[in-house]
Amino acid sequence: MRNTAVLLAVLPAALYAGSFRLARDTLEIPVGQFRWIGFTVDIEQQEETRIEGFLTVVPDSSSIELILMHRDDFHRWSAGGTDVDTLYRSITGDGAVMIPVDGFGDMALVISNRGNYVSASVSASLDLAFEGSGVRYSPILTGSRIVLIMVATGMTAALLIGIASREAARRRRRRMASGRVDGRG
Repeated sequence: MRNTAVLLAVLPAALYAGSFRLARDTLEIPVGQFRWIGFTVDIEQQEETRIEGFLTVVPDSSSIELILMHRDDFHRWSAGGTDVDTLYRSITGDGAVMIPVDGFGDMALVISNRGNYVSASVSASLDLAFEGSGVRYSPILTGSRIVLIMVATGMTAALLIGIASREAARRRRRRMASGRVDGRG
């Protein structure tokens, strides 16, 4: 019973969590260069959004820089601009990655090899994960569901009323056939 309760508590959370693949690739990054991954976070995906996965950096003595920013800031940054907002920045090597993503819109994750004296080979296995359904709200779809529920409820009520009135008529006919019109016998 206890295991069932735990399963029932965890199951709805699992049903409403989503993710999609950002990268499953090996990136060769020369000294002082970067590679970037572009993606979009929809408004419906902005709850508890994060980039999660693993990175492997070769040579293992190298560290890489991870920078998350909106895509318009990325374009200014990559053109040499210095006035950009970064959403996240860290320097890391091999291991697990968990980057919180605040907000929604077009994003860029930069994987940079600044600060190393050798080229780096970065194997990335990264996903964009979020809580919630990730499904867009549609007033037309919601309205259609409400109408469908109302029609189904009306049809069910009509069916029940029809069955009840038919049964009442059948009982009345039986009473009249047996001679008990007033119900006193």
